Amino acid sequence: MLVTPARADEVDDLVANGEAFAKDGVWTRAIDAFKAADAKRPRAKHACLIALAYTRREAWAEAELFLSICRQRATADDPLPAWIDEAEGQLHDKLALAGAAPVTIDVDPRDARSVVAVSSFAADETFSPRTIHLSPGTYTITASAPGYIGARQTIAIADARPQAVTLRLERPPPSRTPWLVIAGGAAVVVAGVAFDVGVLQPDRTALAKQTTRFEYDAHVGDARAAQIGTIAIVTVGAAAIATGVVLRYKARRRIERAPRVGVAIGGGRALVAVEWSR
Repeated sequence: MLVTPARADEVDDLVANGEAFAKDGVWTRAIDAFKAADAKRPRAKHACLIALAYTRREAWAEAELFLSICRQRATADDPLPAWIDEAEGQLHDKLALAGAAPVTIDVDPRDARSVVAVSSFAADETFSPRTIHLSPGTYTITASAPGYIGARQTIAIADARPQAVTLRLERPPPSRTPWLVIAGGAAVVVAGVAFDVGVLQPDRTALAKQTTRFEYDAHVGDARAAQIGTIAIVTVGAAAIATGVVLRYKARRRIERAPRVGVAIGGGRALVAVEWSR
């Protein structure tokens, strides 16, 4: 029989550490321990413990945020703690005594997958647009979303009067890079055509005029070298044009992976391959 020692659950250990810090009144370290547990295994209980620690630290807005997260997460397998109603009642009273103002935060456009941050919150404490209570002071509220330029607004809370903040996100201007790549590729193709007309055509004409095998062999090397040069130039230009087109398509359709362009030259022929995935 093989006997292995039982291993403690890391998440449970973090929660236990947080509770020990909370018992000693070391609220910041307690919050860090609860957050570390939550990062490994998000649970309603963890959010409630963070909220309770913030309440004890008198960080009312943060406590309000995590209590709402706790309620959102609660399930039959992850129930709310028995003390949540009492904690919410205490928080409500504390917010009133602190003169906290309800601040309704909206983000435009509403269908953007936006997250909001408040300057007084920790960097990892972002949330979806909602109403939060902020004590008197000055705050910078920011919003960000994939595919948009972030927005920010600074507000001053002087009393408990409600305030509303609307953060408007804008799309970044279209990139000029695809068009520059296409234009550069077109210029290279034109250069290749010019090379063909100015260099390769005279060599072909000279080769056609040869009447003996010796004279033909003397000129055929130059003609083939010029032909390969023309193919290489035109192929590079075509590859650049293809890359520019795909970059433009990517900007409009949000291709998730960058396109790959391959060029193969040989046997007097060239192949340009463009590969992308969404």
